[in-house]
Amino acid sequence: MNRFSLTILSVLCFLPSGAESLKSLRNICPPGAEARITAPYVVEGVVVSDWRSPNMDMNRNFSSAKMEMRENRRTAYVQEADGSMGIRLIFDEPSENQLERYDRISIDLNGCTLVRTSSPDAITVRKVRARQIESVESGHGTVQKVKHVSQLTDDDIYTFVTLQDMDIIFKDGSFSNVHEEFVPYMEEYHSKVDYTAATRMDGWATLLRDGQGNNIYMLVNMMCPWRRTGKALPKGVGTVSGVIVHTQMPRYGGYMGRYCIRPLYESDIVLEGKSPWKTYVGWMKPEGSGQSLDFETLGTVGGLFKNGQKNDRIYNDIGSSTALLWTDSGSAVHVYSGYNDLSVENKGFLSNAAIMFVGKTVDWYDWDGDKPLNSKGFYVKFSTRKMKGTQLQFNFEWSAGTQDGNKCWYFPVDWEVEYSLDGRVWMLLKENATGAESIILRSVPWKDRKITDSGHDFVKKPGIDTGLGPQQRSYTLPQEALGQNEVFVRLAPSTDNISRIRVDYGDPAKDGKVRHGDTARETWIRFESIQIDYK
Repeated sequence: MNRFSLTILSVLCFLPSGAESLKSLRNICPPGAEARITAPYVVEGVVVSDWRSPNMDMNRNFSSAKMEMRENRRTAYVQEADGSMGIRLIFDEPSENQLERYDRISIDLNGCTLVRTSSPDAITVRKVRARQIESVESGHGTVQKVKHVSQLTDDDIYTFVTLQDMDIIFKDGSFSNVHEEFVPYMEEYHSKVDYTAATRMDGWATLLRDGQGNNIYMLVNMMCPWRRTGKALPKGVGTVSGVIVHTQMPRYGGYMGRYCIRPLYESDIVLEGKSPWKTYVGWMKPEGSGQSLDFETLGTVGGLFKNGQKNDRIYNDIGSSTALLWTDSGSAVHVYSGYNDLSVENKGFLSNAAIMFVGKTVDWYDWDGDKPLNSKGFYVKFSTRKMKGTQLQFNFEWSAGTQDGNKCWYFPVDWEVEYSLDGRVWMLLKENATGAESIILRSVPWKDRKITDSGHDFVKKPGIDTGLGPQQRSYTLPQEALGQNEVFVRLAPSTDNISRIRVDYGDPAKDGKVRHGDTARETWIRFESIQIDYK
């Protein structure tokens, strides 16, 4: 984004005295610019954040092994009294932010820097000091903005909104199905466990869906005391309230959509009604199902944790119909641990809770000499002829690798989802939450260790391609997919780009492309859940 600086002292000389509205800041700083305020300029509004909440902003990484844990405490959100727009305040020091929810404040922005983005249109005020808060009056509420996801606009960013008719798509596990060993240390979570929380990454996402089939990510920081308590996720439908934000999350896959929502507290999530969405067919490895899968040709096969099985299709384990899942990449199918444990004692792992596909990275592509051609993929086949519904979604939770650094890199990074009604002609789908035609896969984290078979003999810590746990993705199938004898969905690499976790001189992954002759590398891809939902 290109930015330019503005000196607005001469403009301020002509402004009337007294407090201004937040909207007036748009007259000072155009989209895509920065403005340094160099004279008294007082604005007023209603605080919709709370300095006590650990879910105000993502604590960011200095590097793969160091974090800035002050960002959340430095952040506050203030909106117009009528809720028509909001701004984000970033204090210089966490201790200076003592703003509570519903405080009515006036603040002199003299000496502050306005940063206004253009897509979306949002204003952040930086270099805020406590002494600039001229008055604080405790309040007891603000205007109630109730919307569907499709009704959100840029004017809702940094305001408090209640989203209605919401439910959680993936209902197994917690609000943070992540690898607990890499999260910031929390006394109530980690004081009695037999591992050390490494404070490497913060923040993950839970995918929400409304009754119209629209999706939005709910962002949850790792210091939230309600994110993984041993209590199951709410299974119903209702409201989710919070501050609407626009946040990039490189460790999740980058772009999280134009709008996300940050609840202040667990009480902002009220899902008590009956959801209109049901799972038609799915692969979810219910707890207690063990190391077995039902195959089309081989029947029920157990002991899949170590041996795996190639070249057969897997029947769904939940739902009211029959479907098949397979890959043409030559990968072997295993039953593996997932991240859906309700507690933190076992680092978030739940035994036999996921389906893992393991195969050579080069086998995810057809080759013309050294040139990669068409990619291979994962496939789902099902019928909708007898299904009674008006909307259909393809949803999945996935990640690459294991907690072993040798298995967490050199995998295809860019993926796309297509559908077909005959298995021959394929049509591209866009992801619901982001509108993206291609998504980025992230590996799970791994411990610092030497990476064998890589041309190096030194310790390399996880890079930005490393995530915290499985991503959650959702795609809506078109109306023509209803009432069909056969429907196919394919998830496949969209480019020959591979994970660049280890990019160093002499590394075969230096240019970030898969290479035909590099047959030593494997790709490990884990699914906590694949489900076809309808309503």
